[in-house]
Amino acid sequence: MATLLPMNYSSGPAPLTPSKHLPLRFSFHLSSKKTRRWLDANAIKLPLYHSLQPQPRSKSITGSISATMATGSGKEVLPPVLTSNSKPPPVFDGTTRLYISYTCPYAQRVWIARNCKGLQEKIKLVPIDLQDRPAWYKEKVYPTNKVPSLEHNNEVKGESLDLIKYIDSHFDGPSLFPDDPAKKEFAEELFSYTGSFS
Repeated sequence: MATLLPMNYSSGPAPLTPSKHLPLRFSFHLSSKKTRRWLDANAIKLPLYHSLQPQPRSKSITGSISATMATGSGKEVLPPVLTSNSKPPPVFDGTTRLYISYTCPYAQRVWIARNCKGLQEKIKLVPIDLQDRPAWYKEKVYPTNKVPSLEHNNEVKGESLDLIKYIDSHFDGPSLFPDDPAKKEFAEELFSYTGSFS
């Protein structure tokens, strides 16, 4: 089931510029009784949820999600992709940088979190060409040589889910997580499913 995700910003030239709505598709398994009880208690209904029974791992349900993004600066000009011939940025100069690949889904989810919080001006994008990545990235920035990574306060951190939580807790903007402890616990449980859906 394709769903529409409202967007309040434009991220650059086509094809990366979302129109008013961007299709978003996801599915996950609700194998946990605790998750199903939480959904019932909070009157959250997903398509087909009313007919859910414990199912084999191969079956899934499709749900929908929508989120309103912080507007930030409105329109973001995307920087050019850096290759093996590109000079490195002035690393550890106090600038907060998010190293990504435009095509990497793990980097994209951190990029989306950054934009949801309206941090386009505070966290600079540094896109890397993964097929022709610069040697300086591994040598000077992130020894594991993967994206995404975040350069902040003279440290570099990695792993997309950890970065989403880090950005949410260390930067201003709308919170990406609920305040209610039960809802926060449910959010963490949903995080645990991210390896099983696309």
